[in-house]
Amino acid sequence: MVRASRLDKDGVLQLNNGSVVRGMSGPPLNELNLELPLYIGSVPNFTETSRDSGVAFGLIGAIQRLIVNGQSWTGLGMQGSRVGRYQGPPCPPSANPCLNRGVCLSSLNTFSCKCVDGFYGEQCQLSAASEKPVRFNGDTFLEYAFNLISGKRQRNRRRTRFEVSVRSEEANGLLFWLKRGKNPLGNYVAVAISDGYPELNLKLGRHIPLLTVRSKVQVNDGEWHTLLIERWKRGGQIQVDDKVPDKVQAEFGKTMLNTNAQLWIGGAPTLPGGLPSAYYLNYNGCLQRLLVDKVPVNLLQLNTSLPTDLCDSV
Repeated sequence: MVRASRLDKDGVLQLNNGSVVRGMSGPPLNELNLELPLYIGSVPNFTETSRDSGVAFGLIGAIQRLIVNGQSWTGLGMQGSRVGRYQGPPCPPSANPCLNRGVCLSSLNTFSCKCVDGFYGEQCQLSAASEKPVRFNGDTFLEYAFNLISGKRQRNRRRTRFEVSVRSEEANGLLFWLKRGKNPLGNYVAVAISDGYPELNLKLGRHIPLLTVRSKVQVNDGEWHTLLIERWKRGGQIQVDDKVPDKVQAEFGKTMLNTNAQLWIGGAPTLPGGLPSAYYLNYNGCLQRLLVDKVPVNLLQLNTSLPTDLCDSV
């Protein structure tokens, strides 16, 4: 942000929140007789500019939110010559931060999202349909195309993020299983309730021991709890509700996991040996508000026959 002001012979210039630079014009005048229009970005003819100003080229870049003498100028770009719409951060068209066809509205270095009907949230990531609670009865599990969550295929990932609300009275059960291929020694990400506590299990390489972190908060009390599970490179953490997260970090192992595969929710058709016993049991309880890498998952779309009558909303 550039701030410029003038009072009589004194001029002030400031960039962002940096140091203020001051200057003073020479004699004899302390008033300006400005007969030409105010030009923004360039001028029709540079012979009209003062040689003392040193201005010889127009601006190559973007301008947003122009305020002159306290009045905000709207409609920048609607009048002028060879002025186009800026397309870049924080709203690049190739990577729209607003999900579900939301419109990105830039505001300096930040943005806001205008969501289409049926979606809401900071990035239009939430919908009424994706928040409907569903019940898993211990025999039910779902398959989700994790490799197309962001709309494009990603072979390797540094980060994996699950956010979900759970309600159960069972002490053990698999929540999420993410792995590529049938090789039992391959990388995977697994989340389960084990002995009543949510737990994250990571396999970071063939010859690397399992990396496990378990929350200190018990969740099989029949009440709703919100889980936030994250893997970042060689680290992982679990947070329950607003409690302090439990974290773990490995010294060795891969930072990018080849988990470009299906995500299994509530159980899995096959699992490798060597996992804790809780992981071989399907989840029995309710799930609601599942977000995978911040993208909402409509569980009912994955299986329209899932029962919902026994699950009250959070």
